[in-house]
Amino acid sequence: RIQSKRLSPGECKKLYPKTRKNLPEIYAAVERHMTSNFSVIVMVEGEDAIRKVRNLKGPTDLLRAPPGTIRRDFITDEERELSRQGRNVKNVMHAPDDQAEAEIEIKLLFGKRR
Repeated sequence: RIQSKRLSPGECKKLYPKTRKNLPEIYAAVERHMTSNFSVIVMVEGEDAIRKVRNLKGPTDLLRAPPGTIRRDFITDEERELSRQGRNVKNVMHAPDDQAEAEIEIKLLFGKRR
């Protein structure tokens, strides 16, 4: 399933609880970015879907993201330079870490699971 929607601050808080807890100094910027415009939200299903999507996404460290990953192929020159300086860059893609997180996000973003 796929949809486009503008995330609310409340939805953002539920999508990024680890960032709110572990990196509160950058969470406000994450929330501003994630609620500033529409997001394309995709639910991918299938065998080993979480691992496959996370591999396609690439690592959070943009400078370590290999070619063929979204975080490498869709990074701007400005974001690459900010990353080199050790500064925060905007997140181009979010994906759950595990099945439990995926279920929370599916319910939040798509409503009840089938």
